[in-house]
Amino acid sequence: MLKYLCATVLAVNALKIREELESELPAKEDKASGVGSELPNDVNFASMMLKRGDCPVTETFKDLDLSRLEGDFFTHASLNLYNMYYAADCLHTKSTWDAEANKLRSEVGLDLEGRHMIIHDTECYKEEEKLVSDMFGNKLRFVGNVLDTDYDNYVIGYGCFDGMKYQFTEDGELEPVHLFMIDISTRDANTKEEEIERLSNIVFEKVPEVTKAEF
Repeated sequence: MLKYLCATVLAVNALKIREELESELPAKEDKASGVGSELPNDVNFASMMLKRGDCPVTETFKDLDLSRLEGDFFTHASLNLYNMYYAADCLHTKSTWDAEANKLRSEVGLDLEGRHMIIHDTECYKEEEKLVSDMFGNKLRFVGNVLDTDYDNYVIGYGCFDGMKYQFTEDGELEPVHLFMIDISTRDANTKEEEIERLSNIVFEKVPEVTKAEF
């Protein structure tokens, strides 16, 4: 499969998202956007992203050395809000390690016709066993973790958010729900499908709620 054949319309959508976030988001929040809110009744969104109940207990990567994730990563598979706007295969993250600040500074963008278009910047740092990512000029905060990595070849990013409620049917009651955000990225833009499948199986093993149909 050829990678990074992304339509121009996808890039336009990405820019619109960035502009809306930069103009409308309040100053830095302590929780991910949407946590604690009541989401609109949209069956398509629910079937794609939301699961009943609270986040499961999930084993994530221990003793992560964030500095070793410096460099380039290309996203190949994703269960992420980004999927609503553009293909995961288009994403290319460029990161540098700031030793003085103890932060991984990244630019996430799209590779289009040999050009790299930045969607957003991110500052990532550790707080105990969690990873905090400040995005869009510190206007959005994402708290997540790494599900697995070998540093040199791949990284699987992971986040789960609950505290939300959703009405699955028109006459039903609001129910607690949770939302996963998971990305599989590698150092090689042309990683073979067999390797992506192997990394996907790590996700299915560690997060049984996620199915092949969703990922």
